[in-house]
Parts: sequence; structure tokens; C-alpha cells
Amino acid sequence: MKTALQMLATASVASLFVPAGHVAHAATTTVIYSFAGDEDGEYADTDLVRDAAGNLYGTTVQGGNSASGTVWELSPSNGSWMHSVLYSFSGGTDGGEPYKGVTLDAQGNLFGTAVTGGSGSCEGGCGVVYEVSNSGGTSTQTVIHAFTGGDDGAGPGAGLTIDSNGDIYGTTPTGGAYGQGTIFRLHQGSGGTWKLKVLHAFTGGSDGIGGSAGRLVLAGKHLYSTAIFRV
Repeated sequence: MKTALQMLATASVASLFVPAGHVAHAATTTVIYSFAGDEDGEYADTDLVRDAAGNLYGTTVQGGNSASGTVWELSPSNGSWMHSVLYSFSGGTDGGEPYKGVTLDAQGNLFGTAVTGGSGSCEGGCGVVYEVSNSGGTSTQTVIHAFTGGDDGAGPGAGLTIDSNGDIYGTTPTGGAYGQGTIFRLHQGSGGTWKLKVLHAFTGGSDGIGGSAGRLVLAGKHLYSTAIFRV
């Protein structure tokens, strides 16, 4: 594990340019940022999202001020890219080890999950769903749900899906009524408080086991995902 993490510390963000009308083997790859493995972050096991201004957003599982991961932004600037840490996780009540990046809502706020930290009955915390918002150039992180390890689930590591009403959907790999993971929805009430509802608790039977690392796909009133099956 130590060797693997040392290799991943050299992870980078790259762009791939495919000229119009040319086949893929004519593409060129350019590294636009290489993580140092320090305060800027380490182990970028993340999806990327892009806003209307062309900024890229993602997470690192480790690194940052407390070695518990970061949320970061890459902004295009005069032909190069500027890296900024929007938030460094402490591994405490704010969460830790944020896998798979963030999701943008219609107002430009970022939402993601962290596998550890928060509170609950799990060793090291049961994980959180968090929001990173920006006001006047200052980013603020807010935990909108801390998992308990009970019926609500534990250890969320997948990205989140947001519908047109601003409701947030995600999964947990463990916890739930049967201990096999959950599919959940978070709805923000008029007072600004977020409330979690479990849409499905995996039984470990024919419905599988939670734990997909991918986002739920929302199509109309249907959610699509994958689950692990025991053989």
C-alpha cells in the first residue's frame, strides 16, 4: 500500500487534444497540473467537473493542511492553469478522504462526499455529505449530513447527483437497515436545513450490495446505478 500511494502522489491533471477530422491516435496530451503531494493535495482519485467559465474542480483523497484531502480548482489563466485549494479537510467533524470529486449545482456551489470523519459509530467517523460555497472570493465548507452508521448508511465515497429541484442523491457502501448500504436523497427545507431520506436499503440478496463508486444517473423519475452481487 505504501508503494502504491507513493506512485499516486505524482498524479496529475492532463488535457487531451484531438484535432477535428483526425483519428484518436493523432491526439496530444498535455499535463496542466502536477500535484506535489503537500498542501495542494495527494492521490487525486476524482471525477472532474467544469463550470461555464472553464474552471475545473476536483478532490484529492489525501494531502492538504491535515493530510485528509482537499477540494481544488484549476482556472485557465493566460495560456496556463492556476491551482487553488478551496478547502482542506481536517479529518474531524468536517470529514476526511473525499473521493470522486464534486458536483456543481445551478448556483455554482460544490457538493461532495467524504468517506471518513463526521460522527457516528464508525471508527474514524462515518463520513459526510458537504457543500463548498463561495462568497466574495472566500470558500466555506459546510457539512449538510453526517452519517451515523445506522439506517442512514456509512462511508459514502461516490459522487453526487443533483436534480432540477436541487435535491441531492447518492449512495453508501455500508450501513442501512441491513448493513449493506443505501441509496439516499437529501432535500433542503425552507429553513435551509437538509433532511436525508433513505430511498433503498440494500439487503445483500437479489438487489445486491451498495458500494458503487459511480454517480447515480437520473432520468426522469428513475435513478440508475450499479451494485455488487455475491456469487
